[in-house]
Amino acid sequence: MTSLLRQTVRAQILRFSGLGFVWLTFPPLLEDRFESDTVVRRCARLWLEGLVAIILFNLFLIADYLVAPTQFRQALLIRAGIITPLALGVNISMLFHPPRLIREASIAFVACLAGVTHLFIESNVTPVASAYAPFGILAVVLFANISMRLRFPYALAITTIMALAYAVFLRNDTLLYTNQKIFGFFLILCTATITVIANYTINRDERLAYLHHLHDNVLVEDLNRSNEQLQQIAQSDSLTGLANRHSFDRRFEEYWRESYTQSSPLSLILIDLDNFKRINDIYGHLYGDHVLKRIAHLLLEGLRIKDDFAARFGGEEFVILLPSTGQNAAIQVAERIRTLIEVAGLPPFEHTHTAFNQRSLTVSCGVATTIPSSPGAQKHLLDTADKALYEAKSSGRNRVSFGHHESTT
Repeated sequence: MTSLLRQTVRAQILRFSGLGFVWLTFPPLLEDRFESDTVVRRCARLWLEGLVAIILFNLFLIADYLVAPTQFRQALLIRAGIITPLALGVNISMLFHPPRLIREASIAFVACLAGVTHLFIESNVTPVASAYAPFGILAVVLFANISMRLRFPYALAITTIMALAYAVFLRNDTLLYTNQKIFGFFLILCTATITVIANYTINRDERLAYLHHLHDNVLVEDLNRSNEQLQQIAQSDSLTGLANRHSFDRRFEEYWRESYTQSSPLSLILIDLDNFKRINDIYGHLYGDHVLKRIAHLLLEGLRIKDDFAARFGGEEFVILLPSTGQNAAIQVAERIRTLIEVAGLPPFEHTHTAFNQRSLTVSCGVATTIPSSPGAQKHLLDTADKALYEAKSSGRNRVSFGHHESTT
């Protein structure tokens, strides 16, 4: 997560934690992430609750029949023939995770249509129908604002439209007294206002909870990243950047176990810089460190595949592990590395010293190969490579020597 997003999350937590009114939107980057992270769960919930709403809407047909039997066919046509198919279409679309605008607007439209048609069905039928009409409107507003928790702008739009529709209903109604109309309108107005406030609070709390969740994820990501960096530092040689001795021991044990399980060859190359003490004595230890860095770089160039593993073994010694590699291939790798280092020579330096060839840089290599016959016996392969390295040193340096490893059981 970028530093900018981290700062944005913290700023939004402070913004949404206050008591004053805030617009229920995030900055564009965070808003897109909020939508992406919540769309699947939200659409699943809207689909389920929408199905419940459709069933309840059609159950009103029972009340329509009991209150006004003569108008039942009209109510059946409107509820089951027009509104229900439209609502089912919108509800099914939730399974495909439509964009936010289409999702919220389509649900708001169907909810408004259901409320308006309910008023139309109950208008001027009987005094009982007129008296109970506002309860259908309240059901729509409560379900949209509290149960389905439409985003606040859409909840506010539904509430306003329903209040205006009911005002038109009361103006055209001829069966209610004036005091009954006033009571009904204030009932709708007060209840609708409460649901709008509740919807705002629910949406605000949802966004604040998301911000806290995202902030916790940021902390976890930062902690994991720090742990990875510490682990990398603990496993790396600070001078050359290669794996250190501890990391080599772990990888050696891992490769040995795999080779033993698969009965495949494992090769090891020990590499030692020739005359490194003289380089340090003549040119200084800082220059010697520069030489070690160059050797590390050339070792990596000499490797073949990603599983080949190079490490600093200690001082001026390096080690290479070659899994699934036989004797001939291991010797070729060692010769390639020896040649690379000899051709590259010493790094540039300012002072001229006639007592020592300033371009001379060579290494000696000891190679050993085995097919492990027992677990946990990798020390014998290392000893064999060490003996081969000693032989290369004794034979004049700048050469590769192969040690014949005897399997132990």
